[in-house]
Amino acid sequence: MNLDDAEMRQVLYLAAQERRARLAAGHPPGDWLLRLERRLELEVAVSRSRQDESVNLQLSNHDDEWIGTRTAAACLGWTSRKVQRHAADFDGQLASCGWVFRAKAVLEYAAGLNDDRDTADTA
Repeated sequence: MNLDDAEMRQVLYLAAQERRARLAAGHPPGDWLLRLERRLELEVAVSRSRQDESVNLQLSNHDDEWIGTRTAAACLGWTSRKVQRHAADFDGQLASCGWVFRAKAVLEYAAGLNDDRDTADTA
């Protein structure tokens, strides 16, 4: 069975709902549910429609958002290849469709690069 992007997001929503319901009832979610939700997050993050989004990210609202290589490259001002070479620097994960990164980690890394540049310019 192959799910399209919308169906994948719907299944992710259901998995997250199940996790929240179990926590609210005082039952910890099983490892299988956490792994499933994580896998679905990664698949949604690297879907074709998400790769083409413009880069208008703000640090505070993206704790759990995943972005692909092209979006990370745009945030950092790098090529996609350079992002892949430095994936470990901001906890990149290899999913079935390519590298994915937590938006917050990439934005924090980019902010650090900008701080380093500003310090070098004033020195």
